[in-house]
Amino acid sequence: MFGVARRESSPCTSPSPDIACHWRESGTAIIDARGDLTQPSPVQSLYLTCDRALRQGATRLQLDLGKVQAADTKLIACLVAVLRLARRRHRGVTMNNSDAIQAWLGLCHVETICGQVRVKRTTMANFAPETSNECLR
Repeated sequence: MFGVARRESSPCTSPSPDIACHWRESGTAIIDARGDLTQPSPVQSLYLTCDRALRQGATRLQLDLGKVQAADTKLIACLVAVLRLARRRHRGVTMNNSDAIQAWLGLCHVETICGQVRVKRTTMANFAPETSNECLR
């Protein structure tokens, strides 16, 4: 199924109610997370959802983390792991971060985890490759 595009409404599964995933025709998996991501279970669910999407043929991950209200180092470690996973599979990642995540990225000194481009908060209206952070091209 490598590189197979999915329908816009086709869901990928997540073990957590705070993590949702759907597909674009382009093969991009859009993964939405919300709420408190300081507990191990939802953080693990985010990683597993990203991994599953890549294994199902996603050509790019679009992480919408703009509704995450609480984050800590577990989530930052998860995001680094997701970026490494995507890089090994030669897939791109785009991130939209909440203020809580952005603060932790700065505190952990990984605001440039996507290379030389700073991870920044964007609005969903501007959530496009040319205006959001491209972790991998």
